[in-house]
Amino acid sequence: MNYSKHFILTSGRCGSNFMANTINLSPNAVNFGEVLGPWTMPHKLHNWALKSFGLSYEGYLDYLWSNNLFFYSAQSYSAYSHLKKRTPINFKRKRNLKTLGIKDFYTHIRRNRIEDYFIRQEQMNVIHLRRDNLLKRLVSSMLMNKVGVVSTKDDAIKDLKAEINVQRLLKYLDSDAELDRAEKDFVKKLEKRHPVYKVSYEAYFKDIESLNRHNREIFEFIGLEPIEKMSHHKKILSNDLKNVVGNYEELEREIKLTPHERYLY
Repeated sequence: MNYSKHFILTSGRCGSNFMANTINLSPNAVNFGEVLGPWTMPHKLHNWALKSFGLSYEGYLDYLWSNNLFFYSAQSYSAYSHLKKRTPINFKRKRNLKTLGIKDFYTHIRRNRIEDYFIRQEQMNVIHLRRDNLLKRLVSSMLMNKVGVVSTKDDAIKDLKAEINVQRLLKYLDSDAELDRAEKDFVKKLEKRHPVYKVSYEAYFKDIESLNRHNREIFEFIGLEPIEKMSHHKKILSNDLKNVVGNYEELEREIKLTPHERYLY
């Protein structure tokens, strides 16, 4: 294997699609994206083997990282997708790769009990992308489920203001806080075995200068030459909860009674 492995460890609504898309702009890199979620194409294609023939998730991940048939099938699917969208096709050959990776959510890793798989890899560069403000991440996720929009490539202003179920949000927030602590513990274990580049959503997307600086550092971290071209993927949710939560006053009143009040500020 003449290329290195990289892995973006993240959670939902942290900007990991943008990061993976940016890495894929390099002619010498491929990131397959999420592969452990049941809705993902690789998981759907291999679900029969996982369920019917006892294929382990460890074996499944080894297969994705090493199998030429899967690699070129993924490249062909990507090319077809770009052809349908009338966007430039960027078909890559494995012999030109410097790094090959995936990204996935810690919740999938924990649910499938495969933390040890990532820890015991012989060589892997880990990028940990997390969101410091769990409340904003959760509100973002809940609003996206309501309106069905994640990102846009045009500059049109999107009015995504909506009311949310505050009691349900607080219940989810307690669960997310526990999961966040477990994720941090997992990263500590990874750091004992692998190089780990850590960046928060807030720092990554602070402004264009910060975004470009972090992307240059990430490319260097996984062994790539920096590129000038950037993805046109745009964030469409305001960073101010007052602008996106229709019942913000209720949210503010209820959350002040919990340990999560700090996320308001």
